[in-house]
Amino acid sequence: MFGEFDLYPDEAVRWGNRRGIVSEVSDATWLRVDEGGIVEMHVDSGERVDERDSICTIMNPFSKDLVTVDAPFDGVVLGSLETPLVWPGNPLYHLVPTKSVA
Repeated sequence: MFGEFDLYPDEAVRWGNRRGIVSEVSDATWLRVDEGGIVEMHVDSGERVDERDSICTIMNPFSKDLVTVDAPFDGVVLGSLETPLVWPGNPLYHLVPTKSVA
């Protein structure tokens, strides 16, 4: 439909002087949860995390159990869950690992 009304651009869209902090995201992964409940996020998109940092807490509203989710590796948060509720298997954070330069 958009092509019929000439609404598709003929060239790729360029966004001016913006630059990304991550150029290759082939190693990026969604961190998924094994527990369900109410989520309290501790880090936001764009933040750097270190392995074993506490990145969120999940509370089961029926049993009051708390589960702390730790970062599985050093990385940068590309995106995160936008709702306060999570079910087992739902994605929590989109992480890309950072490689140390030695």
